[in-house]
Amino acid sequence: MWPENVTIRPHEDVTMLLPGGLIGENEKVGSIIIAPDSAKISFQQSDKPDGSFVTITLHLLRGSPVRIARTTQAIILSKTSKPIMLTMVKM
Repeated sequence: MWPENVTIRPHEDVTMLLPGGLIGENEKVGSIIIAPDSAKISFQQSDKPDGSFVTITLHLLRGSPVRIARTTQAIILSKTSKPIMLTMVKM
């Protein structure tokens, strides 16, 4: 579980998978996912006619902070098999 307004700073390049429902229909991505310009964000759109998303993929470079404005779940992936090190700070 990723508590709201907790900033995560990865110690290596990582990919984070977030639920598509994290961002509501009339919300701007930047108001929910607060990340540097170097972050790459992509969306997997659902087959539903409402244009909703299934998954949000966030690619972060080592040391890049990201904050999510609401509590969510996340899967964090790395290119290596070693444990992923993160710094977490509550704002």
